[in-house]
Amino acid sequence: MPATQLLKHDNGQFISGAERMNALLEFVAGTLLFLIFVVIPILCLFGLFVGLFDQSKRKGRIWDFIWIAVTGFLLAGIYHFNAVDYFRTRQFNHGVYLALSVTVLLILLVHLIRILRGGNGIRLRLTIGSLAGFMLILTILQPIIEFAREAARSSQCKGVKQIGLAMHNYYDMYETFPLQASGDPPHSWRIDLLPLLDKESLFKKYDQSQEWNSEQNLPIAKTVVSSWTCPSMPPPLPDALVSTAYAIPVSEHGVYSPGKPPLKMKEITGGMSHAAVLVEVCGAGIIWSEPRDVIVDPDRTTVRVLREVTDQSDQPFSSYHPAGSVVLVANGDVRRLSPKTSPEVLNALFDATSNYPDDDEF
Repeated sequence: MPATQLLKHDNGQFISGAERMNALLEFVAGTLLFLIFVVIPILCLFGLFVGLFDQSKRKGRIWDFIWIAVTGFLLAGIYHFNAVDYFRTRQFNHGVYLALSVTVLLILLVHLIRILRGGNGIRLRLTIGSLAGFMLILTILQPIIEFAREAARSSQCKGVKQIGLAMHNYYDMYETFPLQASGDPPHSWRIDLLPLLDKESLFKKYDQSQEWNSEQNLPIAKTVVSSWTCPSMPPPLPDALVSTAYAIPVSEHGVYSPGKPPLKMKEITGGMSHAAVLVEVCGAGIIWSEPRDVIVDPDRTTVRVLREVTDQSDQPFSSYHPAGSVVLVANGDVRRLSPKTSPEVLNALFDATSNYPDDDEF
């Protein structure tokens, strides 16, 4: 029967064969998910309970000791590598494997002691097998959990759009984009935008007659401002200076160039939708209230995805989002650039007076 043929449903409505096939696939997928994430964990719990409390009556043999030694050696290696990775990255999967490795090692130790004392060990194979089932399920769950967490963080990452609106409001008020640094001593443009980001009270606390890292202004540098951070960034340590996720790209022919005021909108002849005024710079170590931004090196322009909290980058387009880095262009649009974007396309964003080469990658 062709997939497009209409079939009559029980309630009198007509549905197509394709819709029936989709419903069948959804049922199969739901059944598999129920088996993987409900039935198998219950069986593993039952096996773990039986393995620990229903003691084996068989006397210990030499193969038991060899099996315990080999398994313990492998688990010690798993523990070591996951301990190093967990304390460095604090990733969920490394923490789970670390906890399970410790649990299994303790079970092996209990089993060994029971055999040595009376030859009456726990049902080791059933116990270890049940824990292995848990580890398998968690391995399957890990990418799903990470995907859900990343989707949630991406939906919360709306600061760039707010910054773009604030920059345009600033332009409407002063007929220029905010200066990269202004005043004596100089202060950051991120300070100037605070009133336009509903942070008027924080703006008033900043003493523009003092350096950004003076005793008076240092508490402000330790204040988390959601507009200048990305949800995927590691949280700052207590009483630590807070880094910004976003900075102005300074380039020879860009909207912002060294030692010059920013271009007027009418001077951006290469197109407002292709001239970068803000880039994501996670890992650059720029404090949000510091009058410092990023200098573009056209020979090293790439989109870099940071994997660990210790990763650093001194170039634009660095992000903790696996999908790539965001860029704000002069017309207020926010784009996300893939790590596969060519250097030619990236460098064109920093040339506000030339035509953009190609729209396919942007």
